[in-house]
Amino acid sequence: MKRRQFIAAIGGGTAWPFVARAQQSTRVYRIALAPPSAPLSELSETGGNPFYRVIFEELRRLGYVEGRNLSVARYSGGGQTEHYAQLAREVVRAAPEVIVTFGSLMVQSFRSVSNTIPIVAVVGDPVAQGFAASLARPGGSITGATPDFGSQYLAKHLEVLKEAIPTLSTVGYIIEPAFWDNSFGLAIRDAALRLGIQLLPAFLESHEEVNYRRAFATVAQRHVGAVIFNDHAENFTRRRLIVELAETYRLPVMLPWVEIVEIGGFIAYAPDRLEHYRYLASCVDKVLRGTKPGDIPIYQSIKFKLAINLKTAKALGLAIPEPLLSRADLVIE
Repeated sequence: MKRRQFIAAIGGGTAWPFVARAQQSTRVYRIALAPPSAPLSELSETGGNPFYRVIFEELRRLGYVEGRNLSVARYSGGGQTEHYAQLAREVVRAAPEVIVTFGSLMVQSFRSVSNTIPIVAVVGDPVAQGFAASLARPGGSITGATPDFGSQYLAKHLEVLKEAIPTLSTVGYIIEPAFWDNSFGLAIRDAALRLGIQLLPAFLESHEEVNYRRAFATVAQRHVGAVIFNDHAENFTRRRLIVELAETYRLPVMLPWVEIVEIGGFIAYAPDRLEHYRYLASCVDKVLRGTKPGDIPIYQSIKFKLAINLKTAKALGLAIPEPLLSRADLVIE
């Protein structure tokens, strides 16, 4: 990440003292929004990203209006994991009242530089990763929502993909190196063995476009029958590129976001992520009203959605088995 990107991102943060002086009669709350990869242009109610739209809609419903009683400093890691620690230091130095972020790598980066500023996040398996003592009572400075029931969540993706393509024998897993050998990687590798599938990794050293193109070329050269991704926010940021490359290489892709199936992805098994982001806004509200983040339960999904794009399946020459199709919550024809 270049220095000028930090400067552009922290404009809201540097304006905080001025806002506070200019609105002496109104309490102005200061939050930092720091996703790992989403562009700054998406971090608003009208930026075209459904997740940030929900956050700001819910904050407004709860009485927080940007420019009136809410000041938001916007940052982005740009998908460059090697700069997350530097970004975390920049955000913490600005001293927001709450930091809103997403994903294990960003949460770890923030926790490494501060254990006092409340962090509200969507993060996978927070207890196993040491971010929370329990979901009911996290303790510490972190709360928010988790999209899964632990490392078995990704293994379920492989099971659904196998059901969609019964002859499937080889799957490419486009993944960051650190997540191949951790609990998530081990769970999905175990599932592959159980299902008789050969799982071939293609590593993303960073989340720049060139690395996605390289990874797809790698799995295509290895003649995989399908591709899977984890649910890191960086992958959602690259959603249109993933759909484009899947179409180029004629590869079915299992996705952890229903929203990507809506723009041409093949199949998804995912929690209701809009509920996660809506809950984040309620956590921000509670923290700003004085509740300690460690006393706010971490929300865990109880309902998952299956989405199938039949138009994409047809283009790939695939016929979805009727039993799976009948269970789908969303079918795009």
